[in-house]
Amino acid sequence: MALRNVTKACLVLVALFALTTLVVIANPQPPLQAQAEEPPQRVSLEAEKEAHKTIAEIPLELRLKIDPRVLKEFSMPTESRHLQSPALRQAGSGEAMSRHLPSPALRQAGLGEAGSSGGLLKRSPHVRYIVHLKSKADLSRVASVAELTQRRQAVVSALRQTAERSQVALLSYLEAQRASGKVTAFTSYWIFNGFAVTSDLETLLAVAARPEVEFVRADQVHHLPPAPVAKGQPSAPLMTEELASPLASIEWNIAKIGADRVWSAYGLRGEGMVVASLDSGVDWTHPALQRKYRGFDPTNPAQSRHDYNWFDATATYPAAPDDGDGHGTHTMGTIVGSLPDGRNQVGVVPEARWITAKVFDDEGEAMDLGSHRPQWAKPRSHPGSRHLQQLLG
Repeated sequence: MALRNVTKACLVLVALFALTTLVVIANPQPPLQAQAEEPPQRVSLEAEKEAHKTIAEIPLELRLKIDPRVLKEFSMPTESRHLQSPALRQAGSGEAMSRHLPSPALRQAGLGEAGSSGGLLKRSPHVRYIVHLKSKADLSRVASVAELTQRRQAVVSALRQTAERSQVALLSYLEAQRASGKVTAFTSYWIFNGFAVTSDLETLLAVAARPEVEFVRADQVHHLPPAPVAKGQPSAPLMTEELASPLASIEWNIAKIGADRVWSAYGLRGEGMVVASLDSGVDWTHPALQRKYRGFDPTNPAQSRHDYNWFDATATYPAAPDDGDGHGTHTMGTIVGSLPDGRNQVGVVPEARWITAKVFDDEGEAMDLGSHRPQWAKPRSHPGSRHLQQLLG
């Protein structure tokens, strides 16, 4: 009896297994989503060899004018290139800028992936690079202009006139290449007489071959250094009311460079000066800095003026100065910082006022082009316009 029951049980299990198999065959399950979304294919060894072969075939006279890092970007898969350029997020995964002279207007757009033929172009069709032209402004006459505002205006005029005169032919070529899809974006710069271009390899080679082009270089990523710590001195943030000593003290950095002796001997503490920085921004509400901000309105801080006193190339804090990294606030404190009652004088010129431009993002990264965008700072009929040219470097 027991053997008969075991036999029946086995037959039932076999029947259930067979039925299950028939159901699975009749109704196949779709593959898992993870399997459907296959990762990008790796570049084959043949494609890698093709890329290097294409670069090796570039004439030597052109290769001498092109930064090798630009050519290397063309030989990289697009996704790898983006991963190796973290500061591109400063421009929102790529940036298209207007071509108009003399004041380029920034507008956001994606890095295009226009198709092209050829192994190298297909793998990484568009790369951003910086073009420098040979023509340079003659500033020898500017030095003889005695009045400061007029001298700065003369410098800007000379730079802009040189750019307008020497960029016409290349500007026309880039416009045609953009219309054909071989150029994704470009902008002209008068502050260094050149262009920022995002294009395919064919356009890069044609640009480098032009007689008016001096060289082509990569738009490099720069990183802010960690805050320096002097030997025997603790690392500390810029002084606040809570951390301040009750004494009207001269901080160690001021004594180290002898700035306090200059204050005493010559009575120079920065009165009437405006200083500027290109950094990670400045926390304009900091108690050691706020009243020294040129746009600050002490009678109504909410009505403080930020136009022509603040520029954010990263578009992180467009309305008013701020600093998510802290480096720029710290360095501005080293320049002008002190508390309202005179305590903890950490700034070398504590009576100066300040303006600033943010070119490093809140992760402490910046592209070369970010440092050139403050060419917006040109003389205008603004009460403090004579100081704006300090942003030009």
